[in-house]
Amino acid sequence: MLEVEENRRIVYEGASCGTRSRITIQLRADDPNTTVVAINEAKFPMDHAGVKRAMGQTAGWTYTLACLKAYLQFGINLRLGLNNRLTDV
Repeated sequence: MLEVEENRRIVYEGASCGTRSRITIQLRADDPNTTVVAINEAKFPMDHAGVKRAMGQTAGWTYTLACLKAYLQFGINLRLGLNNRLTDV
């Protein structure tokens, strides 16, 4: 973990496809019941392989955030399926 600002920002370095990158996750309250999450993963080369990797990472982050939302709001682990609820809602 490189930086943490509680309830605001997390910065760390990760590896994907053998390439290290810096990931920044920013959290911003939109209203009392809504949080906007922005993820920036830098830097991808500006070539065909870099664009392909960036698109794949975008899909991966979308899936990760959908799973996190389902777990936090409803106690459902989407990676296991609806029949494996973690808590009764």
